[in-house]
Amino acid sequence: MLRAERRLKGPSDTEKLEASGLEQLLTFKNVYELFVAAATQRPNDIALTFLPSTDPAQSPRQATTAELLANITRAANAFTAMGATRQDSVAILLPSVPETQYAIWGAEASSVALPINFLLSVEHICDLIGAAGARVLVALGPDPATDIWRKAEAVAARMPHLKVLCVAGRDPPPRGVELFGDVLAQAASDRLLAGDRISPDATAAYFHTGGTTGAPKLARHLHRNQVFSAWACTQVFHYSPGDRIFNGFPMFHVAGAIIFGLAPLVSGVEVVLPTAAGLRNKDVVENHWSLVERFRPTILAGVPTSMAGLANVPDYPADIASAEFWITGGAPLAPDLAERFEKRFGMAVHEIFGMTETAGVIAITPRYANRRTGRVGYRLPFCELKIARVAADGLPGEDARMDESGCVLFRGPNCFPGYLDPSRDHGVLLENGWLMTGDLGRIDQDGFLTITGRVKDVIIRGGHNIDPSMIEEAAAKHPAVILSAAVGQPDGYAGEVPVLYVVLRPGTEVSAEDLSLFVAEQVSERPARPKRIFIIPEIPTTAVGKVFKPALRLDATRRLIDELAVGICAGGEKFDFDVVDDAERGKVVQVRAPGTDRAKVSAACAQLRTATAGLPLIIEEVR
Repeated sequence: MLRAERRLKGPSDTEKLEASGLEQLLTFKNVYELFVAAATQRPNDIALTFLPSTDPAQSPRQATTAELLANITRAANAFTAMGATRQDSVAILLPSVPETQYAIWGAEASSVALPINFLLSVEHICDLIGAAGARVLVALGPDPATDIWRKAEAVAARMPHLKVLCVAGRDPPPRGVELFGDVLAQAASDRLLAGDRISPDATAAYFHTGGTTGAPKLARHLHRNQVFSAWACTQVFHYSPGDRIFNGFPMFHVAGAIIFGLAPLVSGVEVVLPTAAGLRNKDVVENHWSLVERFRPTILAGVPTSMAGLANVPDYPADIASAEFWITGGAPLAPDLAERFEKRFGMAVHEIFGMTETAGVIAITPRYANRRTGRVGYRLPFCELKIARVAADGLPGEDARMDESGCVLFRGPNCFPGYLDPSRDHGVLLENGWLMTGDLGRIDQDGFLTITGRVKDVIIRGGHNIDPSMIEEAAAKHPAVILSAAVGQPDGYAGEVPVLYVVLRPGTEVSAEDLSLFVAEQVSERPARPKRIFIIPEIPTTAVGKVFKPALRLDATRRLIDELAVGICAGGEKFDFDVVDDAERGKVVQVRAPGTDRAKVSAACAQLRTATAGLPLIIEEVR
């Protein structure tokens, strides 16, 4: 079982830990060994608690560490019996139910796990399954809360080689479909039929990344990548028996699977799954603090949009003192939201920065460290972070100075070996083992990493990555569109929403409303549909003719500020608003009002700060 070696507060503690050597501290070779060790050392501890609903009258489903291991072993043996070898994968189309844990870790013990976002279209799911060579599909059966089974049936019809297992939902399962529960009951639980000698360099899982594009982009996780990430999370968050964590993340996301799944499960921590939909469930958000009072978790987690939703819940129980701190990541965290959350609920907010390509973690604010607003944390033990200046080709150049913003580069044992399609490795896997994260950031003299922007143009809507090319390709199908560019516009709830800039062909006319309907029909994923479309005469480009999206992102922010400022300007005063990108501070809204009483300008700035609360914007008065 993994254990926390010491209380890490900062770089000096990390260096002391590193002095012992990783080979001495981490002896496990594969993920299955972690579960075996946990079940051997603490067999009767509760490992998993699943809440079918927020109704306190409904009893939770629970599994001890021994029962968890037994079901993982049964799942692995079932997949082996169905013909899945270590070169094949098992596709998993499930929400956060206990069977998801059995399926993912069982697949890693017998073959390769392929957790899939069940919100994706059937076409995208088929692309992922085809690219990964899946032999088995485990999917949730008919359930009024989701259309997963409908998608599973459509996938099976297109891919007849797939063997489909059904996890019983709330509605009766279809006749003739093999139930996952029945298969588990019949499988052996005392040993792995495929053998337990799994190499650290064997592929454990394929996690899809890159947003909602049609082409698969599958990141390979080796067993050693996930084992190290689990160990590192245990050290930094000091996961220990007696801890209890709420995991509201989906298991197709590396945070849900590894940071708040694998790591605590193999460290003696009880993982609570608050319904199948987690923090996407409105009932969970509305009753979240009552659940905290009832189940007494020590650690809570969720993306910034979940925090914003919880911060707006009007009433909550007084006794939530068991929760020591909140962990957040997946999207930028507005400093004022963090401060408001901490003040209201009396718990520290610790940020985490990671990627699918690093098995979830790069930098973390440790459990026992003092949080600093706007900073995502320190490097992991036995890992390296550095900042490089952005070269003319967009790739990393020479090393940046301390506290200078540039490309964030990472190197460590959890860095993935590459994508399933090697052609996608270019520009991501660099020389000497460095990984290009695609983010901009800086490291201060104390070792804290701050993320200041993104080199890549992926739009993050509530922790959901959206590739803008998908939107642009949809718009290009309209006969009136000659050029388009999609960027993220700040949003108080989702962090960002996609907006689309369009240039029309000469002599053509189409309204933004008609274009919006057209693009929505072409984009199958609802989160990727642009919230606004702006028809403009010209899209800004670089000297070599490439679309210059930073200018569009600034324009999208200006347009948002103009909308929010309508009420502020109602008194007749004239204010000028400008948005600039500050290399150190991020986006700054500058407010000017020549000839206007300074008190009125200050009041307008205060109103604008209130209107933009939750957004990563700085409002400043310019005299």
